[in-house]
Amino acid sequence: MLKQTPIALAVLCFSFSSALFAGENKQAVEDSLPKKTSTALSDISEDVLSKLQKHSPGFIPEEVEAESKHGNRYMDIEGKLPDGSEIEFDMLLDKGEWRIVEVQRDISLEETPKTVLAELKKGAANFKVDRIIESDQGDGVIIYEFFTIPDKGERIKREVKLQAGKAEFLEKEWQH
Repeated sequence: MLKQTPIALAVLCFSFSSALFAGENKQAVEDSLPKKTSTALSDISEDVLSKLQKHSPGFIPEEVEAESKHGNRYMDIEGKLPDGSEIEFDMLLDKGEWRIVEVQRDISLEETPKTVLAELKKGAANFKVDRIIESDQGDGVIIYEFFTIPDKGERIKREVKLQAGKAEFLEKEWQH
């Protein structure tokens, strides 16, 4: 009986861990929402401010958040353009330098391309959209981020990639 106990325990542990991690490779986008930390505006370096002004002259930063996801460090800088429209720059720390990897803005359902909405409907048929973010990757790729908060209160996110007029529902979160 004692000889079987360690084996039985090992089988039980393996079964439990297999069940626990069974869906790990099929991780949905909503499971990967990162935790962000507020950062002082004064922490934005002159180099970063220069890059933001070069991209969007007259940009006024209003909020900065730091985050880590996919093994990378990011800085999200929200603010306004001279016309009053809100915009966010996502910057990635790459080989010791910050570079702009996304430029985001909130858009309405009416502003969202029909091909993107059709792809969302195919991938998540009953998804009720509360917020849409258009995320320009700067290389011809645009990621549309769709958010909702279901009855249980957890924020859910789905993404659709648009490139060269072709929309694709993403099973996993877009990564840089």
